[in-house]
Amino acid sequence: MRRTLIMMPGAITELRKVKRELMPNVWKALDQLVDDPDAVPFQPDEDDPSFYWIAVDGDIIIRFEIQDEKHAILVLDIKH
Repeated sequence: MRRTLIMMPGAITELRKVKRELMPNVWKALDQLVDDPDAVPFQPDEDDPSFYWIAVDGDIIIRFEIQDEKHAILVLDIKH
C-alpha cells in the first residue's frame, strides 16, 4: 500500500538547500519509502528508536517516522 509523504517544515527548508544535482537521489529514496518502506534499508535512530534514517548518495541523511495508523511517512529532517 502506497503511503502519504508528510514533511516537517524544517525538512522542507533543508530540502531546498540540497544541491540540484543530488535532488534525484533524494526523491528516489523518498519515493521508495512511500511505495514500500520495508524494501528500503533503513536504520533505527540511536536517540529515539521509534524514528529511522536512511543515507542517500551525496552524504544526505533522511530521518523519518513510519506512521502505520495514518499510512504515512513523516520526514522529520534532512541533513547534508
